[in-house]
Amino acid sequence: MLLYNLFSMKLIQMTNTKIRIIAWRFWDSVIRLVWAAIPSKLRNLLWRFISSKSKIREHIENTLSASRGVIIQVGSNDGVSNDPLYESILLHKRQSYLVEPIDYLAEKLRSLHKSNPNVKVCEFAIHPNSSSVEFFCLPRDAAIKMGDLWKPWFDQIGSFSRQHLTKHSPFIDPFIEKISIPCITLDRLISDNNVKEISILHIDAEGFDLEVLGTIDLVKIKPSMIMIEHKHLPLKPLLRVVSSMQSRGYVSFVYHDDIVFSLRS
Repeated sequence: MLLYNLFSMKLIQMTNTKIRIIAWRFWDSVIRLVWAAIPSKLRNLLWRFISSKSKIREHIENTLSASRGVIIQVGSNDGVSNDPLYESILLHKRQSYLVEPIDYLAEKLRSLHKSNPNVKVCEFAIHPNSSSVEFFCLPRDAAIKMGDLWKPWFDQIGSFSRQHLTKHSPFIDPFIEKISIPCITLDRLISDNNVKEISILHIDAEGFDLEVLGTIDLVKIKPSMIMIEHKHLPLKPLLRVVSSMQSRGYVSFVYHDDIVFSLRS
C-alpha cells in the first residue's frame, strides 16, 4: 500500500509538471498574438504575474543552506543581467564555475569577480561530442554598429544555431558573428576540477539546455538543484527529460521560463 501511494504521488507530480509546461507554452502563444496591443501598464502587471525571481531565489537559498557543494553555471553571460545566482555567489562565497564561451563576456565575468577567489571563469562551451564548434553571437562592438536597433539583451542570446538569434529580431542577421569555440562536457569539467558535490547546476544555453544536461552522469554525481531554461526547448524531448528526472529522485517546479529540479532529501 505504501509503495502504491508513493507511486501515485510521483505520477500525480509528474503529470502536474507536464501540464504546467504545456500551459505556459499555450500562454506564450496566445500572449504573443496580442502583446503589441496591450497597454504598457497592463504589460507591467502581466510581467509581475509571471515573474519567478523570488521563488527561484528561495530555491537557491534553501539549497545552498542545506548542502556544501559547488555551483556550476553554464551560460553565465556577464554574470549580472538576469542572473539568478549573482547575489548568492557573493553571499555564500561558494566555489563556483562560470562557463561563458564569448571572450568579451568572459572578460566581464573576470572583472566582476576579480576579488572573489572562489569563482573560476571557464571560457569554453559545454557540448556532448565536439571539442570545437561554430558558435553564433553578436560581436563586442555590436551596440555601436546597430545604433538604435540595439537591445540590451542582444548579447544574451549566443547560440550554436544562427536561427536562434534571428528569431528574436529580423534586424540581427547582418550583425551576427560566427566564431569557433572550444568545448568540453560537464563530466570533464567536474573531473578536471575534482568536484565531489554540486549544490546547484544552472543551465541557460539558449535552446541547447537538454544536450548540456546530457553531458553529466547523474548516477555518479547528483546536484542538489538543477535549473534549466525551458522556454526555447522542444516540447517532446523536454517532457521525456522531466520523466527521467522524476525517476532519478527529483521534484520539479515549473515557472514561466525555467524548471527547477530539486533532489528529494
